[in-house]
Amino acid sequence: MEGVENKEQSTPINVDADEQPTPHNHIPSENGSDKHQNAEIHGEEEEIVMKQKRKKTSKAWDGFTIVALSNGTKKAQCNHCKTKLTYSDSGTTSTLKRHLLICKPHKDYEEKQNLLNFPHIRSDGDAGHEKLPSLIRPNAKYDSNKMREAIATWVLGTEQPFSIVEDDLFVHMMKIATPLFEKISRTSTKSDCFKIYEYEKKTLKTLIKATSKISLTTDCWKSSHQKIEYMVITGHFIDHNWRLQKRVLSFVHVPPPRTRLDIADGIYKCLKHWEIEDKIFTISVDNAAYNDRALRRLKEIFSRVRKLTCGGRLFHVRCCAHILNILVKDGLAMIDSVIGEVREGIKYINNSEARLQTFSNIAHQLQIQDRKLLLDVPTRWNSTYDMLSVALKFKDVFPRFAEYEPHFHHLPNDEEWAHVESVCEILKVCMNVISGSDYPTSNLYLIEVFRVKETLDKGALSKNDFIKTMVTKMKEKFDKYWGECHLVMAIASVLDPRFKMKLVEFSFPTIYSNAEKNIEEVKKALYEMYEEYLEIHDASVREAATPANGCEGNEVSKTTSLGSGWEAFGEFIKNTDLERPEKSELDMYLEESVYRNQGQNGMDSFKALEWWNVHKLKYRVLSKMAMDVLAIPISTVASEATFSAGGRVIDPYRSSLAPDTVQKLICGGDWIRHRYGIKKKLKKEEIPIEVLLATETNYAGLNLLQGRLNFEF
Repeated sequence: MEGVENKEQSTPINVDADEQPTPHNHIPSENGSDKHQNAEIHGEEEEIVMKQKRKKTSKAWDGFTIVALSNGTKKAQCNHCKTKLTYSDSGTTSTLKRHLLICKPHKDYEEKQNLLNFPHIRSDGDAGHEKLPSLIRPNAKYDSNKMREAIATWVLGTEQPFSIVEDDLFVHMMKIATPLFEKISRTSTKSDCFKIYEYEKKTLKTLIKATSKISLTTDCWKSSHQKIEYMVITGHFIDHNWRLQKRVLSFVHVPPPRTRLDIADGIYKCLKHWEIEDKIFTISVDNAAYNDRALRRLKEIFSRVRKLTCGGRLFHVRCCAHILNILVKDGLAMIDSVIGEVREGIKYINNSEARLQTFSNIAHQLQIQDRKLLLDVPTRWNSTYDMLSVALKFKDVFPRFAEYEPHFHHLPNDEEWAHVESVCEILKVCMNVISGSDYPTSNLYLIEVFRVKETLDKGALSKNDFIKTMVTKMKEKFDKYWGECHLVMAIASVLDPRFKMKLVEFSFPTIYSNAEKNIEEVKKALYEMYEEYLEIHDASVREAATPANGCEGNEVSKTTSLGSGWEAFGEFIKNTDLERPEKSELDMYLEESVYRNQGQNGMDSFKALEWWNVHKLKYRVLSKMAMDVLAIPISTVASEATFSAGGRVIDPYRSSLAPDTVQKLICGGDWIRHRYGIKKKLKKEEIPIEVLLATETNYAGLNLLQGRLNFEF
């Protein structure tokens, strides 16, 4: 078996462009399948010997059946139109084939069959994902090549260890599914995964090459099992179909001491490897000091070789989610003791079925409709918010539960519950798009930041000393990080047809003390960026209008040499396109009223990218600018989510993986999941625990409880 597996590994991958069922048919064929095919043929020969009759091998016979007429003559009857044809005993099927070509019922049958053959097609046009390939084809036979590819794709996409393919139960399951399956070694599977990685990498390079600008997010993470640090670099761009794309480009080991030079050099090395150093638009990082120094270094490097947009003022983007986390932690710190009491109380209730039943019965008598508690993940503040907001609904149940359970001492008083309620009201505005793992386009951030600032301002005027103290600390952090105008966030909101300049003019007086100055700065940067895109557009138009041979003849000879009126008109359009219109696209866009659709509830279903895709012919220059700006990530949540995958791949049993292997597994798995639109679930320890209460009242327990407790209604 090892000899067969080594032979499999050394066989090169051949990409068959004509094969449709899979996106990358590149796992080598094995001699094993040929062996089984020979066995099948041999079996047929034995059957022929027993029947003393040669089997009909022509596919034409699939559409005909031999029938005997009343006079004893045998003819071939079409299975579709029932036409009877004379056939030759010599085995010639030319007559049968000609009939199938003109038989309409047969053609209709073939068309229906084609619909059932699961061809490899694009699905979910909005998301741009592909359907998982199927091996079901007409006259399909077992293909070990496709089976190995499917297994390697599964290993990559689900982050399985290579050794799983050697597990006895895995092999048993595969043999039950197809008896022709042969065991594959972990070495062969590793090689197959790396080949899929290289193929997907080549495909992604082609996709990135067609884009004009790419924005990056980057962050660092330390593996708890390997004790080394990795840096993830994620690319964000909008493809030619106006779909927002996110791909992990690099997951590399960063050796100590991880200085600003190490970070800058690691990012630049990644960009050179992908050949996108001239496409970088922005880089989003958290607010660590070494990131600021690394981005300044990169900004100097890029400024020497090309002109950065708006003089580089948009190049460095600070993570909004990181700033928000800092604000929220200040708020939660004010009720840290209450959070601990609620958390321990829920743990106490969840540790016994009897306690859970008692708590459920009390909640039922108090007519509380909610049927579950939540136990948070302490490192995720949004799950802590969820735990507190749910616990608030059961605040009247806890003291009654303590009467029945004398050892239950986790009881916040009324004042502490009031503090929890106040904190949750403030944190509620922070639970929207900014902290989501599926990050939105950059045009949606400004209105959320405005809501946060508005809530903090109202809290600062509260007569409640607790709220006032908490909000004052949060406002100090807000002003520290958002005190200066956030150009990317503002420009992105302007390029949302629902907002334009109206949202900037509406929100800036609340967010900034010097609103007029900041509004003018946004307008200046907006027009400066538009002029840069207009110059690029004019250069491309001039290049298209220039004759390929570089020679200029007189206008009469050029016009008369054209073959048709369409060509002459095309030359006329090329020349007129060189003339700039009196009013720019940006002016026309801003002068039009904001987009409003009363049929949409809160306009939640509106997508700015779809709007620009529809209007790209009207705004040829401005649409390209919107394409690049709306792809800018104002949060590093996308990169941080990759660390969850890193924790799953580098588990205690795979802590010896080489950094290069880790990168291929992380990147390859990300690319496979994006190809097929598969979302990876969080690790178990990253998900809040749901403490489910009984949905049906245990009346025996309830009667006993009523006899021991005096409920006041």
